[in-house]
Amino acid sequence: MIWESAPWKSDLRKDAVILHRWAQKRPTTKQAVLFEKKIMISAYAIRKLIEAEKIGPDIKHLNSTSKCIA
Repeated sequence: MIWESAPWKSDLRKDAVILHRWAQKRPTTKQAVLFEKKIMISAYAIRKLIEAEKIGPDIKHLNSTSKCIA
């Protein structure tokens, strides 16, 4: 259960910036693994935030061209 969502949302915003920057480069194997892990953890955090009703389910409908970060 997530009681306080602010730290989670803050980390997700930071991770989004990092992932966007990393996606612009050709990664090494180690970087690819780190990229994959960060995406998996972020997806899990988003799911848990939705389940805890800390962000709305409409976040699922955002796409990569959207500039909005929950």
